[in-house]
Amino acid sequence: MKGTITRLAALAASFVGSVHFAATVQANDYYVSTTGDDANPGTMAAPFRSVERGQTAASPGDTVFIRGGVYSFSGTSDTIGVELTKSGTQDNPIRYFAFNDETPTFDLFALTPQARVTGIDVRASFLHIRGLEVRGVQQVIVGDSWSVRVRGDHNILEQLNVHDGEAPGVFIASGAANLILNCDSHHNYDPLEDGGN
Repeated sequence: MKGTITRLAALAASFVGSVHFAATVQANDYYVSTTGDDANPGTMAAPFRSVERGQTAASPGDTVFIRGGVYSFSGTSDTIGVELTKSGTQDNPIRYFAFNDETPTFDLFALTPQARVTGIDVRASFLHIRGLEVRGVQQVIVGDSWSVRVRGDHNILEQLNVHDGEAPGVFIASGAANLILNCDSHHNYDPLEDGGN
């Protein structure tokens, strides 16, 4: 009986230690700004320049705050503005949030490859994206382009303003349990397919 009580006490102490460890795990905040540099540490005082660099730094539970301003994409070789491929977890999503009341604007008017274009390409799960503006995705060839394209599960897209593109505003290509919450998609028109958006 005494051995059983000792083993139970040891098990209880192990459980309490595990719970304490889980409770002390701290999430990190990273910052992205149009005036940043991807060689920076991603702090508010020394932010990254690109969302992808924020993604590289972030782990499940972390938040990447994107400062207001225009993030312009141009050229004829790239086909994607922002590519999100790192997943969070059910209990610890990775968050990509506009900072406070600022508006980060992803401008894709000048991204014109001879290929399909995607403004924000979500190929991950358990992400929460909030407060971004995506504008000007071009349709250079016949066939769909996408302003925001989702291929993943359990993502939240919240308060996005997607407009003036030649592509669908928000397009869920695959996945399950994705939530589109209080988003606006407007003034999108495909000139090559008789307005097929």
